[in-house]
Amino acid sequence: MVAKTKKRSGLRKFLILTAILLGYAVFVILKFGLKDGLLATALTWAFFVTCTPIADAGFIVDFPIRLVTGFKMFYSEIIVWVIAGLIIAGSFIFKNDIFEKLALFKLFKTILIHPWPLWSVIVVSCVGTFMSLHIGDQIYTIVEEHKHRKKIRKLRYQRLALELLLFGFVVGMYFVLLHLTGIKIAE
Repeated sequence: MVAKTKKRSGLRKFLILTAILLGYAVFVILKFGLKDGLLATALTWAFFVTCTPIADAGFIVDFPIRLVTGFKMFYSEIIVWVIAGLIIAGSFIFKNDIFEKLALFKLFKTILIHPWPLWSVIVVSCVGTFMSLHIGDQIYTIVEEHKHRKKIRKLRYQRLALELLLFGFVVGMYFVLLHLTGIKIAE
């Protein structure tokens, strides 16, 4: 029963994230055209992979792989980060002007071209993502085995605490980024 609930919850989260990504893709394709719209969607996904301390962008790939193959999400996330890196590098090399199309991309470019202190956002996001997935994989394995409810609860609280702490740090770093770049958020 616990395993079915966990799988349903994971499936629901996956479907919601996929729907958001597809809705966003339709929006940017209508705004920028097919070619730039697809690149903007991929670059946005790469931003969320590399600059948020939770695995939601990678979850679109990681969770189905775990369900179908049993391959741990921690390891598939390594592949996700490589793909995100290739998207970022390709955008810089072949379509650098894409970074001027959206405010999010301007911030992303600022992070990427200013290693200190802004790469700390990427480092913290990487650590947070992989720690979160490590704990998530442990929970998933325990749920599949239908035992250790207390351990599951403890791991969930650890994951939540870690994600909140890292998310707070990343938000703080974004405020530093906004200050350093002189970008004002409309009031």
